Amino acid sequence: AVDATGATPAVQIAAPAVSQTSTYVVGISGKVVFLWEGISPTATQQVGKLSTWTSAGGLHQVTLKSNAASGFNASTDGTKIMFSANADTTGSTGDVLGANVDGTSPATLVTGVDIASGNCTPLFGFAGGVNPVVATCASAPPDGGTPVANVTSYSTAWAATPLTYVGLNFWSADAAGDKLLLANAAGLEVTAIDGGAPTVIDTKSIEGGFGYLTKDGTNALYSTSAGDLYSATTATVPVVTTLEASGVKYFRALAPDDKHIVYSSTLDAQQFGSDLYLQSTTTAGKTDLVTTTKGALFGLLSTDDFTTDSKYALYIDNVDTSTFTGDLYSIAVGGTTGTKITTNEWLNLAATGSKVVYNDNCQGCGTNSSGAVIGTADIKAVDVSAAMPTPTTLQTTADPQIYMSAPKDRVIFTFSQNVSGDDGGVLANGNGLWSIAVP
Repeated sequence: AVDATGATPAVQIAAPAVSQTSTYVVGISGKVVFLWEGISPTATQQVGKLSTWTSAGGLHQVTLKSNAASGFNASTDGTKIMFSANADTTGSTGDVLGANVDGTSPATLVTGVDIASGNCTPLFGFAGGVNPVVATCASAPPDGGTPVANVTSYSTAWAATPLTYVGLNFWSADAAGDKLLLANAAGLEVTAIDGGAPTVIDTKSIEGGFGYLTKDGTNALYSTSAGDLYSATTATVPVVTTLEASGVKYFRALAPDDKHIVYSSTLDAQQFGSDLYLQSTTTAGKTDLVTTTKGALFGLLSTDDFTTDSKYALYIDNVDTSTFTGDLYSIAVGGTTGTKITTNEWLNLAATGSKVVYNDNCQGCGTNSSGAVIGTADIKAVDVSAAMPTPTTLQTTADPQIYMSAPKDRVIFTFSQNVSGDDGGVLANGNGLWSIAVP
């Protein structure tokens, strides 16, 4: 682990594995690194010994048989964690536990549930970054089957409050963490985190669609398998607004201020090509971004498909499904016409304000047979709010996989495919891990 500015020396989290027949899986949730080790690279499920690492507390073993594919989460302050444990021999069933970040004071939250990656992967996290919530199924439904999940909230001391016994494997929380949106065959409801009488929002089922509770908790945004999109207030007597009567088949991205989404009515999940539409979450009427199947979203996360200030959406047109590159556009929310930023783009990230970091001039970008990213690309930054957006080149011929620091002020990248032994700094031959400030 190393500070993104390079101000402090790197520290070794764990010793390299001696055996070449097992491997690590690493995940990050807020301030906590989750590290699974001893996983067979040929196993269907990723079961191994789980440890956690923090910069303040170091490395601590948490449990021996955790399935990395089942999910993991840490509270915002980095003091509490949730994870799977006691996996069976196939990694299909096990328990969900909560504990302190160092693994002490473990509490078994749910036992003998589906913990595999499939139709009913557990959904657990900290509502508002504080309050634990778990949705699990006793067993995975068959392909096309309806998940039947239990949804339970917990106090910070892990005391349980059952919320839904026959619901979908779904929940969404407001930013304060005191309100939850839940779903079952009868429709949608909003309930307090500590239980009580729920408010029925709508009797439509969102199975096959999606649901979302806005950060302020005042509205629910949801769609159905038929492709209709709605917004509803969460007041005692909800007011439902139809945003689109059809066509909202795939939810793609949500603006940080919750006021716009990007969705698709067609999507080739293997080739990435789709149509794209920009939609307000409060009023009806969409903006066509790409009406053919040449559209795509290349943000690393869905939050990278809007600028951080929520004023612009970012999308790809003319996608090349063989190289997975395309033309990067930005469009002001509420606008009608996009502005082309570059061609041959591989990945885009949202920096501060309306700034965007991306890479283009992709040479041989893709993945090899082992799944490793290959090729080179140039890293650039641009403020899309400018009257004439002018990109600044930050680095040429870097590895194409790039990341943003948490404050969104530095881009993290590597060189790994250049001449060994000739490291000359931040140059085309400077093999290593680098970060550079976003101007």
